[in-house]
Amino acid sequence: MVVLVASEAGDLDPRFGLSALGDKVGRLIHARLMSVDNAASEPRFDLVESIARPDPLTYVLTLRPDAWFHDGRRLNADDVVYTYRSLMDPAVGSPKAGMTEMVASVDRTGPHEVTFRL
Repeated sequence: MVVLVASEAGDLDPRFGLSALGDKVGRLIHARLMSVDNAASEPRFDLVESIARPDPLTYVLTLRPDAWFHDGRRLNADDVVYTYRSLMDPAVGSPKAGMTEMVASVDRTGPHEVTFRL
């Protein structure tokens, strides 16, 4: 695929990219767990199959069984935990770390289940 753009997209790692163009291109190559980017402001599940909320500060996400990486490896809970923990890690230095300041922990609670505690 060839796309002509007026400027560079910048960093395409969603943990670091800050440009609007980089975000748009990133959405083409990186799936999100979920998004709320539609007119109805309703959640759209991308990599998530379901969300449970056992208490007001806990969200349990079950990943879709058909979510795969480009190399054929299946997405699992460890991948999600790694991504969010790296985003939250001050040593990594993500400019988007503030988006996770309400998250107290991210844990693998099953092979395809991730628990976020606020």
